[in-house]
Amino acid sequence: LEDLDLGNLTIRRFRFPAGSRLGWHTHLNGPQLLMMESGEGRLQEQGGPVIDMLPNVPYVTPAGVPHWHGAAPDSGGVQWNIYDGIGVPGSVRWERPVTDEEYNAPVGSR
Repeated sequence: LEDLDLGNLTIRRFRFPAGSRLGWHTHLNGPQLLMMESGEGRLQEQGGPVIDMLPNVPYVTPAGVPHWHGAAPDSGGVQWNIYDGIGVPGSVRWERPVTDEEYNAPVGSR
């Protein structure tokens, strides 16, 4: 057993009001672990289906894969975000906003 230094690993908690979301972005230093503490959320990786995020279920976005995440259209919630790169310039590349069409696509659609 080796207790490793946390380095730039961070956990953040965000309260997303119903219908809100982050824009498309990419984590470059490593994967991101997401989990809903309460409420419901949505997640989509570029080219993949829209996914409902439910409480206490982990979701992983791989490093280098553009994605977005936020609240469900009719339910806000608290979301955990764990990733490597807090305070490291360039560790997250922010891209364009998520369109209403992308956000409101049926779950499971691409």
